[in-house]
Amino acid sequence: MLKTRIMEQTALVISRIVGDAAFMFADELKTEARPQPGQWRAQGVALDFNGEVSGRFRLWVGPSLALQFAANMLGLEADDALSEIKKQDALKEMLNIIVGNFLTESFGPAASFAMGLPQTLSDDKLGPDCANVNAVWLAVEGSPVLCVVEMET
Repeated sequence: MLKTRIMEQTALVISRIVGDAAFMFADELKTEARPQPGQWRAQGVALDFNGEVSGRFRLWVGPSLALQFAANMLGLEADDALSEIKKQDALKEMLNIIVGNFLTESFGPAASFAMGLPQTLSDDKLGPDCANVNAVWLAVEGSPVLCVVEMET
């Protein structure tokens, strides 16, 4: 699968899942609107998968967007204490849903994949992901979202 196709499919799946799971809208994030790693306090999660192809997804969002994901996915208000407690779990679940849908849509429902557990990323991974030319950048309700997909056949 070509890198461009992977990037397009990733953007489509993220946009749909964010809409379906968190009731938020995603658009393309213009290059000039992308945050710089040293200025962006983002939370990252990663998920590995193996099967017809193997790889890893990494997803980065700002803390306020992670909080909004949690609130919307749990049916709470953003200022509810439970939203703050659950924001990292919500981000992991969002990535889990994204990867599952991406793999099914990209390789078909008969393809077999094993997905690992979503893991929290350390801050030192943000800079290289921001600089990755194959990164997918979206704006969800105006907040930046970064996704990097690495796949091996």
